[in-house]
Amino acid sequence: LAGYAAFAEAKWGVPPERVTATLAYLARGETTDVPIDPAAVARFRDEARASMARMRATLADPAKNVAGPEESYPRTEERWRCRGCSFRSECWEGGRVPADDEATSPR
Repeated sequence: LAGYAAFAEAKWGVPPERVTATLAYLARGETTDVPIDPAAVARFRDEARASMARMRATLADPAKNVAGPEESYPRTEERWRCRGCSFRSECWEGGRVPADDEATSPR
């Protein structure tokens, strides 16, 4: 929600303290208003900027968005993350993520 509030401020100039997010629980037909904490929005911005800087640091040419060497992109040991990753076929043959107890070799 902090990300949406940061967007609202950047796009429309609405300060976070004036934003109220509404969570919609469609299956139950209920909504809940959630006030936005400006400190949470500031933390979101800081974390997002740091994350983007880490991603840019792996690029051979950030201006052209050219990937760096393969060593810049280590595979996670947390294979559950792989199942939802759109790049899993780059690490796992055919995109099939092996079970933790299977003998595996990366591409």
